[in-house]
Amino acid sequence: MRLLTSAGAWRGAFVLLALGLCAWLAATAQAQSVVATITVGSGPARVAVNPTTNRIYVTNQFRNTVSVIDGASNAVIATIPVGNSPVGVDVNPTTNRIYVANFSLNGGISVIDGASNTVITTIPVAAGRPALVAVNPTTNRGYATLPNNDRVVVFDLVSNTVVGAPIPVGTFPTGIDVNLTTNRIFTANQVSNNVSVIDGTSNTVIATVPVRNGPIGAGANSIANRVYLTNFADNSVSVIDGTSNTVVATVRVGMNPLGVQANVTSNRIYVANNGSNNVSIIDGTSNTVAATVLVGASPQGVAANPVTARAYVANHAEDTVSVIQDVGAPTATPTRTATATVTATPTLTPAPTPIVVPAVPAPPTSGQAGTPCTVAQNSTCGITGAASGSFTLNSPNRLTVTATGSPAAAPGSTPRLFIPTTGGVETFLCTPVGAVQPFATTCTATPVGTPLQGATVTVRFALIGGLATQDVTGIVNGPGSGLTVAQAIALVPPSGQPGQPCAIGVGQTCPVAGVVNGNGAVTSSMRWALTVPVPAGVAAGVVPVAVLSTTQGLQGFPCAPIVAGAGTVACVGTTAGNALAGSTATVVLAPGVTAVGIVNGTIAAPLLPPPPIVLPPPPSPLIPAPPAPFAAAAQAPGVPVVPEAGTLPLLGGALFALGGVWLARGRRRNAG
Repeated sequence: MRLLTSAGAWRGAFVLLALGLCAWLAATAQAQSVVATITVGSGPARVAVNPTTNRIYVTNQFRNTVSVIDGASNAVIATIPVGNSPVGVDVNPTTNRIYVANFSLNGGISVIDGASNTVITTIPVAAGRPALVAVNPTTNRGYATLPNNDRVVVFDLVSNTVVGAPIPVGTFPTGIDVNLTTNRIFTANQVSNNVSVIDGTSNTVIATVPVRNGPIGAGANSIANRVYLTNFADNSVSVIDGTSNTVVATVRVGMNPLGVQANVTSNRIYVANNGSNNVSIIDGTSNTVAATVLVGASPQGVAANPVTARAYVANHAEDTVSVIQDVGAPTATPTRTATATVTATPTLTPAPTPIVVPAVPAPPTSGQAGTPCTVAQNSTCGITGAASGSFTLNSPNRLTVTATGSPAAAPGSTPRLFIPTTGGVETFLCTPVGAVQPFATTCTATPVGTPLQGATVTVRFALIGGLATQDVTGIVNGPGSGLTVAQAIALVPPSGQPGQPCAIGVGQTCPVAGVVNGNGAVTSSMRWALTVPVPAGVAAGVVPVAVLSTTQGLQGFPCAPIVAGAGTVACVGTTAGNALAGSTATVVLAPGVTAVGIVNGTIAAPLLPPPPIVLPPPPSPLIPAPPAPFAAAAQAPGVPVVPEAGTLPLLGGALFALGGVWLARGRRRNAG
């Protein structure tokens, strides 16, 4: 009988224990649970809470807005447009101003007035793209990480201006928070696997603390003087003592922890596990996980309201915010901690959503404006650098680029290619990277336009957590949109009549007829105005070269760039020499792509020298020259030879005759 009584007592005690355990489990589940799910904008990234107004601010990265949630009704009461790709957000509860880091080129930091829910100014950040932001209401200073520049920028909360030069920190800083007790700022350096500690008075790095792999988020409990760093690639949280700047504990949490924030009242720390779609709640006293709460897809940011004991989680892939109602004090029983942690079993955890790099913001255009890397069909442009590959001009065009991301690239994520072309900056998705290093990708595309000569090709990789990206680049090089004048001249043979210009007089013109048509006018040199039809397949931006055979050899000049949609292109320029008559006017658009016309004109006969002046023969001498010695000439048959009388005998005979006439006349006068 006693045995039965004893057995019954044990059974009763067991039943009571089981009922008590079930009641405790139910109470625990109710203590940390999602009490609301709020739809916000596209790609919610980070969350900030103003405990004074009970307003919650959520950055919508893909919608370029901030959603304002009323903490009492869990309803969105305003949507505020900000800059491109807003990510980081923090609140100054003293002034009720909200600061939003726009992670884009020239995005700056938007300053929102919490009373009117309007942007009152934007702080320009010329040094880079701000990612995450933290403010110190006591010192009126704000801090933003610049991941692509390995810097932290400091700005004044009163004047809304940047203060001093950016502070160099570790490699690819992302997460940032301020320890208000010590006025020290902590940055999570994602690639260098450490934390930079900045003194808020001197704005200098006073310590560098090594942590685990891929630190990405930072959250400080200024009352407990502890700082918490999420190690995305290590599934852990590093706990740093704010006085010694050393790691005092490492807490294992869910997959790919990202955002982190502490409830300074309850000393509970909330960790958004991006890969396991849940939130780990750490007891700040024991540095153990007190609870795990299932939330939406790909949670990134988390913020706590110490007044209401609620935490708000941004579910990046679901466009929602999960509201967790927590207890006011952490649990102390280790066995209960273990039991509560089991609430998020692997079988109930949804698969993490793969990260896909968005198309915006795109890198700025680059390269030679309007100048394609090639114009000839089936020709190829190379791409060299960390991103490498080739482009082939064809119908359709073909582009292939390969690149490898850094060790901080998000496993399984899908990179994106950006390439400046004659049609603008075109973008295409690449193949997903693997689950382990090396994180290589191949981008295959058919661009509409032709890549610009000298353009920067960008392959953008998502980093762990999807918060930030890293660009891998290469440079486009090809035959170009045209040749230099010297290159074009080398492709054209001489032509025309050597030494015979088509015109020589100033103002005279030489018409050009054929595919190339127009004319050249003689000045001190020769001025040309030619028109050329644009051949099919020649891209906009090509700069043709006109080449002519002149009296000074082959000479040329560049034409105007080809305009998209234009049927002709003008070639206006000057050659030092005059074009040769009958020569060709050749316009070279690319190797093997030419147009030709014939230069016509009046061939000018060379000027003849004046006729020589013919002088009369000199007069005969007064004294005749002595006769030449007589020589009998050869007698031709049948021709008599008459000897030539000598000059002196003839003269003597003439004088004798005149004397006889004179004597005869004298006798007659005497006789009469």
